[in-house]
Parts: sequence; structure tokens; C-alpha cells
Amino acid sequence: MAEEPTTEDRLGRLESAVERIEQAVTGLGTNGQDPAPAAPPADVSEQVRAELARARKEQADKDAADADAASAAAEKESTAARLAKLEETPPAPPVKRSTKLLGWGS
Repeated sequence: MAEEPTTEDRLGRLESAVERIEQAVTGLGTNGQDPAPAAPPADVSEQVRAELARARKEQADKDAADADAASAAAEKESTAARLAKLEETPPAPPVKRSTKLLGWGS
């Protein structure tokens, strides 16, 4: 029969498992995501700077999205214009031979 592990062995395994869990939990926020939010700034000027930075970032994101939409629309229009040039135009009606011989069809 196999011996049962002693209390010390079981306690050691549990402690190591707890340490691994703790490391896994503390490492969750560091996998490329935004860091945890910092403490709120105490000074009013810092708060204003933070809000201005946030507003500038939002405006830059909005401008980038607008530029992407505008370029996509311009590309679509240029594609439509090129397609219109490539469409077949109906041929001109033929000139009667008698008109051409008399010189009236020039």
C-alpha cells in the first residue's frame, strides 16, 4: 500500500499552488492591456490637463475615422468614374452613301 502524504507535504503543495494562483492573478493586467487607472489627480490643473489630453485624443480618433471615410468615398467615386469611361457607347448612325457622294455628309 502507498503511504499517504504527510501534512507537511500537503501543506507545501497547497502553498505552491496558492503562489502560482497569486502570480497568475497579478499578471492578468499586464498582458498588453491598458494599465490600471492611476489615482485621480489632486490638483485642478492636472485634472484640466488630463481632460484636455483625453479630448484631444478623442478628436484625433474622430478625425482619423473621418479621413478614412472620406478616402473610401473618394475611391468609390473614382472607381465609378473609371467604370463610366469604360462603358460601351453606342456607335454613331451610318451616313447614307448618296449623302456622302454628294458631299453633304461632311
